[in-house]
Amino acid sequence: MEKEELRTLVEEIAKQLGSEWFVEPWSQTFKLTTGDMTLSFSQPYNLQDRLEIRGSFDYGLSQYLPYRGDQACEKTDITVSLNKSPKKIAHDITTRLLPPYKRMLAYAQERKAKDDAYKSRKKDVLNQVIAAIGGDAQMHGYDENIVYGYEPYRFEAKYWTDGELHIAVTLPLVQALKVLKYIKSL
Repeated sequence: MEKEELRTLVEEIAKQLGSEWFVEPWSQTFKLTTGDMTLSFSQPYNLQDRLEIRGSFDYGLSQYLPYRGDQACEKTDITVSLNKSPKKIAHDITTRLLPPYKRMLAYAQERKAKDDAYKSRKKDVLNQVIAAIGGDAQMHGYDENIVYGYEPYRFEAKYWTDGELHIAVTLPLVQALKVLKYIKSL
């Protein structure tokens, strides 16, 4: 199928799916989008009589999907015959592709929201550590779980979990003994 024929077919499928679906005009591939859902269309090189339709997970959501083989993982792509009408292809999309795609999209969005909340909390905790220590304390460039510094003394604080930090401090002996006595009194 020629590129323009495929574009025309995808445009017809969009009409059948409803007015909220539109063809992404800037895409190099053929994509239909509505809200936070995107469907990609391609013709597999080894199946010239088929059209592959794949639910896409944009904005980094694919990393939050379950692994293949995981019980929660569902297939988010289908193939349909190119002999079908746009109406029948839209029906296949609605019945075969969209239900599992919507579940996987919701799954990925939920996991991303939890991860974003975790990262926000971690950053907040480490900023509290920076404020408490002062000096040249800063988050480590390559590992956002670590705060380190050398002034006013050498230290490293690593975020482990919400509510737990691993702290290593290098102090002169007299100061170290005072800190240990203070910790013991807590």
